[in-house]
Amino acid sequence: MIAAGALGSYYYFMNHGASLQQTRTIVFTTLILSNVFLTFVSRSFTRTLYYTTAYRNNLAPWIIIISSIFLVLLQFVPPIRHLFQTTTLTLNEFLLCFAIAFVTVMWFEIYKWIRGDQEDLQR
Repeated sequence: MIAAGALGSYYYFMNHGASLQQTRTIVFTTLILSNVFLTFVSRSFTRTLYYTTAYRNNLAPWIIIISSIFLVLLQFVPPIRHLFQTTTLTLNEFLLCFAIAFVTVMWFEIYKWIRGDQEDLQR
């Protein structure tokens, strides 16, 4: 699903006049945000976030901090932008990346919730 979201956004932006740098930035940002969401969703393959937020994970805050710093550097530091051949995103573009990342990962939470309810009914 993450690949479909990233490739879909790539296809859309390339076919609607966005530059290669802008498209690359959108796809890369979407992938990074997806991985942040995946950190929380993949804590359990059967229990939803409602239950797994109580699980202690010492690395989760670090992942969020490092990913956030990397995204800020990627957006606002010209030598890093040049190295990765990216550009700055507008707030709307960033929110779109966030939404795509959220949807392409959080569907699994719905699946776990439905599956869990079905298993409870079978018991």
